[in-house]
Amino acid sequence: MCWSFVSKTPVGKHLLTLKTMFLLCVFFLFFSSLKGQAEEFSSSYVIDNFFKGKKIDSIEGIWGWETSTGKYEGAIIRLDRLSDPEKIRARFGKSIQYACFLTKPMKDLQAGTLKMILKSPTAGMYDGYYIMYKYDYHVGYDTNEIPFRVSVISENTLAFGTISSDGGRRLNEATRVYPKAGSLLLTRDESFGTGFIVAPGIVATTYSNVASADSITLQFQHGSAKARLIARDSYADLALLEVVQEGSRTFMGTPIPIGDIRLVETDNRIVSPTFEDVAGFLEKRLLKGRITQKTGQKGDPRVFQTDLPAGSPRNGAPVLNEDFQVIGILVDVAKNPFFKTSAMIPEGSSYVVKINNFFNLAASCRECPKLMLTETNSMINELTVFYSVVLVRAEGTK
Repeated sequence: MCWSFVSKTPVGKHLLTLKTMFLLCVFFLFFSSLKGQAEEFSSSYVIDNFFKGKKIDSIEGIWGWETSTGKYEGAIIRLDRLSDPEKIRARFGKSIQYACFLTKPMKDLQAGTLKMILKSPTAGMYDGYYIMYKYDYHVGYDTNEIPFRVSVISENTLAFGTISSDGGRRLNEATRVYPKAGSLLLTRDESFGTGFIVAPGIVATTYSNVASADSITLQFQHGSAKARLIARDSYADLALLEVVQEGSRTFMGTPIPIGDIRLVETDNRIVSPTFEDVAGFLEKRLLKGRITQKTGQKGDPRVFQTDLPAGSPRNGAPVLNEDFQVIGILVDVAKNPFFKTSAMIPEGSSYVVKINNFFNLAASCRECPKLMLTETNSMINELTVFYSVVLVRAEGTK
């Protein structure tokens, strides 16, 4: 039968048939390998091999998101969990710490396709690239890596955005598919607050920002540095941090001048340079408000009462008078186990711990210079004050 088939086929057509059969075999093997890859990077495979019963970083897990091209599902995995992480670093750089692989096929993209690459976080932001794939008939798939930034909004939500060359960005959100918050085992507990420079190498913040930390990182205008806790006052929720990273003081800002709280009156205007959570991204904002009372509820002498909004990550922000001298530090009393008070704060009000409470704290610490009232500094104004404001990142073992 076979021979008769061959004998009845012209030579040219016979060769064409063999070539066609060969190509069909190649395509079959190719698509079989893609199918195996899809099965290997399915959700169940990723869960069993990377996440189930393991402590993970807050950004790790399986996430779902939607763009103009459709709905995606992918797993963000720390590279050191992979068998050969250096392949990705060789292509995208040694600073890459996380990669996102699709766990479900999306149009022409198979499960296992690399979709995002991210560096270690800086000030709560994971910078990297979002990878777009374009098919060309002659060259196959070509990639386009778009600058990309991710921030953890909550245990179940990520904010991310593509960054254009003019500084603009398109924001989006991803929702955690696995593991959900109730069963989430994190390797580290991470929190953010605000602080400010009160002396060379010394940063003031709230104790609640760093109470459970075994690692403290300060993000300045032009760099970051490690710090350690050198003094605390849990009764007033105050803390002093010392920069310990060698050479890091060169990019620190100027200490903010200290104002006289005796000159503060009700209805005085105040400002507070702080960090705000804007759609999951920590951005600098200058809050404006007024002194509503010179003491707290029940005459608490430690604090001013203001109409500034409190809460994380504003906790620890300096509060300045109209001459840009610091007169206090904004505290989030409502959710604060360290600030000892039995008074109920009126809705829409906040407490600002008076700056003089830092004087005794600094005097009790050998590493900290003496704090005292200082003259106004014309170099510190609404535009430059953020050089003296610090993002405090605290990490502790869960």
